Amino acid sequence: MDEVNKETGNQDQAADQSDQAAASVPTLEEFLANPERKGAYDAAVNAAVEQALAEHKAAEEEAARVAALSEEEKANERERALAEREAKLQAAEYKSEAVTKLAAAGISTRLAECLNYSSKEAYEQSYAAATAAYQAAVQAGINDRLRGKNLPVDQPGDSGRATKSGGFAAIINENRARR
Repeated sequence: MDEVNKETGNQDQAADQSDQAAASVPTLEEFLANPERKGAYDAAVNAAVEQALAEHKAAEEEAARVAALSEEEKANERERALAEREAKLQAAEYKSEAVTKLAAAGISTRLAECLNYSSKEAYEQSYAAATAAYQAAVQAGINDRLRGKNLPVDQPGDSGRATKSGGFAAIINENRARR
């Protein structure tokens, strides 16, 4: 029996606290008695009403435009919308594939943001170009660190001419001559 009284007492206390909290919260009329608050409230309400009216008007105009279309135009409209959705889906698939390939190759997946996903060919070309440029930049950075900052870096495609004609081989020969 005491437990029931305790629970009832706790419920009464909670009700009293919620009544006190409700009494401390001003009503809308009390809140709007302040002219600054009323002005801000009116401005917010007017902006919301104008936005809702603009959205409603745009929806009515779109409905009237669609109603005025012939069946052939409606079919073309649906096909165009479907083609747009398919293109977005295909681009998302290409991007997912690019992220997977980049991760597997050990390349930053942020590079996927730079690729062209408009078609399969464009995607493949941009992927090949971006990964080649990334790998060339990494190789150039590695070469800089291995050789030192003052030495020239071999450019891709010159098949090591700088090394054979001087570069790294010349440095080794100079070091041998100094001994």
